[in-house]
Amino acid sequence: MNITRSHNTTKEVAIQKIDKFLNELMGRDFSQGVKIKNPEKQWSGDKMSFSFTAKKGFLLSIKLTGDILVTEKDIQFESKLPGAVSTFIGEDKVREVMNNQFDELFSEV
Repeated sequence: MNITRSHNTTKEVAIQKIDKFLNELMGRDFSQGVKIKNPEKQWSGDKMSFSFTAKKGFLLSIKLTGDILVTEKDIQFESKLPGAVSTFIGEDKVREVMNNQFDELFSEV
């Protein structure tokens, strides 16, 4: 899945906002017992690679990985959704949630 959105701020501010958001997301407790395990993120210049596992109990474990590139104008998100996410949630729903998060994150600018 690829999403490109304008951030309407400086690249430096966009990087700070994305970094802070990912830190909060990876440390958050979610409803219905979903926990984030093994969160990792690494910046290399303007590109961040991330991964984490969403777990619920002993039976559900989904690893998500992706990259975020911040340019002077845009944020480019790229991730291959695991089959379980595509099947049970759907790429359109994930895209909608992510677009809403981008709107919320960059609406203050």
